[in-house]
Amino acid sequence: MLISGIIVVLAIFATNILKLPPYVYLNDAYISSTALLYIHPVTRIFEFIFGICVATYWRKQVASTQWSEPRATLYEIGVILLAVSSMHFISPLANWVGTTWAGSASSTWLTVSGSMFAFGLLIYVMAMGQGRINTWLSHPIMVLLGEISFSLYLLHQILLRYYQANITALPVLPNILSSAIFLAVLLLASYLMWALIEMPCRRLILGRGQKKIHGSDVMQQSWHSHLNINKKTMSAAVVLICLVTSIYFSMGVELDRLSPAEADAMTPNELRSSVGTRFGNSFMLRGVKIVRNKEGVDIELAWESLVQQELALNNEVYLTDEIGNNLSGGGYKQPMSKAVENKGTIWRDLVFIPADKLKGWESKLAIAVYQNDGLYLPVDRGDRDWQGNRLLIDLGDTMRIQLPQ
Repeated sequence: MLISGIIVVLAIFATNILKLPPYVYLNDAYISSTALLYIHPVTRIFEFIFGICVATYWRKQVASTQWSEPRATLYEIGVILLAVSSMHFISPLANWVGTTWAGSASSTWLTVSGSMFAFGLLIYVMAMGQGRINTWLSHPIMVLLGEISFSLYLLHQILLRYYQANITALPVLPNILSSAIFLAVLLLASYLMWALIEMPCRRLILGRGQKKIHGSDVMQQSWHSHLNINKKTMSAAVVLICLVTSIYFSMGVELDRLSPAEADAMTPNELRSSVGTRFGNSFMLRGVKIVRNKEGVDIELAWESLVQQELALNNEVYLTDEIGNNLSGGGYKQPMSKAVENKGTIWRDLVFIPADKLKGWESKLAIAVYQNDGLYLPVDRGDRDWQGNRLLIDLGDTMRIQLPQ
């Protein structure tokens, strides 16, 4: 504990001295404070060792500790409230600490790891297994959710990032339904990963000593029933395959296709100089239209595919100041069409920036296209920045509020 704690202190000290930024962009060659204090295992091992110490102390105490059920239930309620309070107050505490001599790095560490002590106590008390809440949590379904939690931890970020990267290609559903589908896919995949990877590995490690499985009676029963593939596993696999197949075939959108005449008529005279700009050998900007009203800014972009291809790249559209500093806007994935698009296909993308996101001194529209590996397509002409990888269009008077007729 002492050694791992010293490592954390040194990492915080180094982060403050080097003034590491919280985040870095894809093309930056720098390390961030988030990477060092949140992601890197060298600094997170302090929490891991703390968990080992809690478990070691619990093993020494569990046999000799006898609490009455009301007393144990009171302890369980207390540590749950402590954990919830810790999560609630750790963020403002971290913000305050960041303003002191401890520096912003200490704030970063507290934000992500500051609740470890409260959760260590929560696990210790719940592992005693003597209160009413523990009895409720010992239901086989709750135990199974606990068993698959590590698989869920491994998979959830992958699925979240896939969802975010393909959100424009997924069907538009109510939020509660989208959340339910996502949760169903995540739980089924986590269960199968536990049953088909974790459990066979445990069977291999245990060998003939399978009777020595640790844990409560419910946990031992769950393990024994999953050491070999059973009907539950097969049923879960079938349901997941059906669900994922349905999602896959529902993906893709019908492009808002335009004719060449419609694309040419889109652009007002003051923005016409940008028409015909090429992004690599893949795309041409065929039209630009910007309308500002009380609700915000509507940006219409007409694109032409210069080759036969799938639409799988990413666009960045920002409103900037005179020197190209981003003020509002963001990135979006190209619409995923249901088929490979032919050379000459023209379609329209719509980007909306709400009025509350505008700064008031936007003067240029910045457009860039990049691949999934982070490499940008070069822009062949016009006012450019980002080493020639982003087009800058002078907006002139187009940002003045145009009230609807």
